[in-house]
Amino acid sequence: MQNCGDRQNVTLSLVTHSLNRYNLRLSLTKSNVTRTWEYAVKLPHDASRPWRFLYALLTVLKWAVCRLTVEGTENVPYTGGCIITCNHTAGPDYIFLGYGSPRQIYYMAKAEIFRVHPWVSKFFMAFGVFPIRRGQGDLGAVEHAVQIVKGGRVLGMFPEGTRSWTGELKQGKTGVVRIAMMSGVPVVPAVVIGSLQAQRRIGQFWRRPQVIVRFGQPRYFTGDPMDREVTQAAIDE
Repeated sequence: MQNCGDRQNVTLSLVTHSLNRYNLRLSLTKSNVTRTWEYAVKLPHDASRPWRFLYALLTVLKWAVCRLTVEGTENVPYTGGCIITCNHTAGPDYIFLGYGSPRQIYYMAKAEIFRVHPWVSKFFMAFGVFPIRRGQGDLGAVEHAVQIVKGGRVLGMFPEGTRSWTGELKQGKTGVVRIAMMSGVPVVPAVVIGSLQAQRRIGQFWRRPQVIVRFGQPRYFTGDPMDREVTQAAIDE
């Protein structure tokens, strides 16, 4: 009887050991699948639902547009407000910059876009885009931008104020520095290279250009935001 009991204990031990190994393999498989999905679609951790949906869609479609390389994402603060500044060419820089950022970027755009159609306006606002009247000293838009970064979100700005059709940097406007001084948040410089080439070759799968999104180290600006000489000197650095 003792031998029979011993055999039963051994059998039970073997079965338990096999189940534990199976559960371990199952757990590792689920973990690998989760990690693979997170790597394939690394959604911005603070993104709104509309941007999460668009981000996932862009992840599926980007292979047909370009070969994308993103560098320096560690320079974008994980939490808290900040301003990301970027060059602005004739290509869709804002799309590549927004996709490359580890956090959702809230852009300001020229007010004319919001007058095209109410649905167009609602579409842009759903993704955090807000209007600004260029060249008119739009204090309301500036105040809204300050509230965005003070609220812990990321503001995207193109200091040139308009597109550069030649690809060369134009004279920067002082709005970025003013908002940074008013809010006390860091400014993260960024550059998008190759967006215009990607736009011109959409659908040419065999000629996908290289697009690079690069984030630099953050900077802080201090001083009187209303002193134009101070802000202009800061933007010229």
